[in-house]
Amino acid sequence: MNLAERYAGFGPILHRYGSDSLLIDLADGPSPDLARQKCIWYLDEVIATWPDVIETVPAVNNLLLVCRDAGSVLRVRDRLRRGELEGDVGTAPGRDIVIPVRYGGAGGPDLIAVAEHCGLSVAALVKAHSDAVYSVLCLGAHPGFGYLAGLPSALSVPRHASPRTRVEAGSVAIGGSQAGVIAAPTPSGWNLIGHTDLTFFDLHAQPPNLLRSGDRLRFEIEDILS
Repeated sequence: MNLAERYAGFGPILHRYGSDSLLIDLADGPSPDLARQKCIWYLDEVIATWPDVIETVPAVNNLLLVCRDAGSVLRVRDRLRRGELEGDVGTAPGRDIVIPVRYGGAGGPDLIAVAEHCGLSVAALVKAHSDAVYSVLCLGAHPGFGYLAGLPSALSVPRHASPRTRVEAGSVAIGGSQAGVIAAPTPSGWNLIGHTDLTFFDLHAQPPNLLRSGDRLRFEIEDILS
């Protein structure tokens, strides 16, 4: 299936976004959809080469196009409506990344509570979390943070009603139906179940982000702390 066919199959909605931008919305409800996200990744790759587009910003199930001017917005909109999208939708981009995690302890203060909420032992929860393969939908919220799809539904747990004022970088967390790793010190209401020593954002590195959209992640058990 080529890009134009895949794109049309999702019935995209095009929104004018300010004077010089356009939003491609492929969402069909609030939940992340990996099939739609794969289309976003490839739309991003193709449209970023268009001369009227100066920046693309992928998000969950949508893609923001920043154009050169108001005239560029109209040309890009018309091109999208005509389905002028070269290329094929192939395998997802990205790399396989393993994240070593120390579950529980000071770095995972919510591990026991999350296990109790899910009706699992700590060992069973850790196994289910580490057995899953996660896809990076996009980066957002704060520098280096990847929104991950792939959390087993049995591990879904509500966020805290009152967020912590500071969560340290490297905190492995669950928020609702999504998993993630806090990339920089920040307030957060996500449930903290472990910690990794990997650095997810380094302003002085090139590139500064460890993760990219389309990467596949696995959490590896380094230790389970009481």
